[in-house]
Amino acid sequence: MRIKSKHSEEIGTSYTFDKERGICQIIDDSKRVLIEIETIIDILDDYSLSDYDVKLLYNDRSDCTEESIYQVKIHNMRVGWIFPVQAIHSIEHKESKNNHFLKYAYVAWQYLLNSCEVDIDDFDTFDFFSSYTESTNILVLDKENCKNAGFDYEKYVISLYDFGYSEVGQGNLYTPGKNIDVAINLKPISSEIRDFTFINLLFKEQIPQVIDPVSRFYLYYQLIEILITKVFDDLFNKFLARLGEDTENLFDQKEDLNDYSNEKYRLSRLCNDYSCIDDISLQNELNEKCIELLKHTKSKKTGNNMPESLYHVRCLLVHRMYVLDKESRDMLKKIDDLFLELNIKLLLSFKIPKE
Repeated sequence: MRIKSKHSEEIGTSYTFDKERGICQIIDDSKRVLIEIETIIDILDDYSLSDYDVKLLYNDRSDCTEESIYQVKIHNMRVGWIFPVQAIHSIEHKESKNNHFLKYAYVAWQYLLNSCEVDIDDFDTFDFFSSYTESTNILVLDKENCKNAGFDYEKYVISLYDFGYSEVGQGNLYTPGKNIDVAINLKPISSEIRDFTFINLLFKEQIPQVIDPVSRFYLYYQLIEILITKVFDDLFNKFLARLGEDTENLFDQKEDLNDYSNEKYRLSRLCNDYSCIDDISLQNELNEKCIELLKHTKSKKTGNNMPESLYHVRCLLVHRMYVLDKESRDMLKKIDDLFLELNIKLLLSFKIPKE
């Protein structure tokens, strides 16, 4: 902590809590109190920050409010809590008397205070929470619970984004909201693609911030490129295995190899055989929106199904982007929203099928 007054040169370097008065006191090196901050909520100081990992995430969705206080679970095991910053200094929410939440809120207080390094005009007018927007959320993870559950934050970046949370930007403003009761049950990225650190990098740094519809589509299609590369590798390895076992049908197997080299074919196999897209309505709507755009731009080809139609939109943007007018770009925005939702499902469910 380092809170320095520009006028008085006073510097707050540490803090103490007065639970009886509901006050957090900012003090200097000589233990002199510089300001008292009302905590509003009860302080339950059972937990120490050293036993927890804390991350600031952002979620500016309309359905993320002061009431959006959730346990975070994997495999139905609680590994932490996530909640808006304003929830730790308010009693206007349903968890304000929940002792479990209040203990995690105290950890969040410790984290925010320890992280505070700011120059202020003076302590009389200092508002500790003014630097945090309503979209700022705090993820508090119990180190011991995470270890016991085998929780690795990096595996759950995409799932957190699916629920609306991101490390930068405003969170996930594009895909439908989730019906959450008391807990967020996270799903890990497919074990088949965890080595592709570029995927997490996109969700951490770029996907939450890119808003141009053409740029969004290009970005999302990069994820498809990674997945269909994995599809090709698997198909080719199985092709080589069959080739060693059956040398009498080389011509037929050559035709298979021609299919594998076709991007549209690999995309179709990805959606149908290498993942679980349990939402048929998503596929149908994405297919309809793609065809709508392709017809509007007078494209020669549309597609017989969602993967084909999506591929033709990709070709449109690569080869004929110059034909896009305002209406086309509005259509593309709707495609992007659905495409992002599709990508999340693919990344979480991708699996190499057995022969």
